Amino acid sequence: MASLPKLLHTAFFSSGLSTSLQASAPRVLCSGASHPLSQLLPRQLHSTPSVYASPKEELVTKKLKAAFETENVEVQDTSGGCGSMYNIFVESDKFKGLRLPKQHQLVTAAIEDDIKEWHGFTLKTKIPDGK
Repeated sequence: MASLPKLLHTAFFSSGLSTSLQASAPRVLCSGASHPLSQLLPRQLHSTPSVYASPKEELVTKKLKAAFETENVEVQDTSGGCGSMYNIFVESDKFKGLRLPKQHQLVTAAIEDDIKEWHGFTLKTKIPDGK
């Protein structure tokens, strides 16, 4: 039987996918456990975010920066590139005096249409220190 590195090399390079594991991982890992390689690849790769922002990450980031007048916004696809799960962080003065549920309601209202396309997301909000 071939070793794991040999199987991975054969699967990635003979299938015509990119030679970079990071660039090709979302394409392979997106389909989940039904994919033949899912048993061979470490589970942690499935949720490893890409170094580069996807168009959807950029779009949601832009919407949140505009809605909350802040540059401190992070949107990260944690689904392995599928665009079905996200981690979102927003730090804004607009949260001052608001309880956490209200802060989250404001954020979800700002990206309501995007959320409809997702399986789920994690949201963290923060009021800037010293304000």
